Amino acid sequence: MGRIPSGTQIDANATAEGVNRK
Repeated sequence: MGRIPSGTQIDANATAEGVNRK
């Protein structure tokens, strides 16, 4: 997890939230 940048993690979370909200 430390290898994954914070930006990428936030981006993935935002995408998952958007799909869930749709």
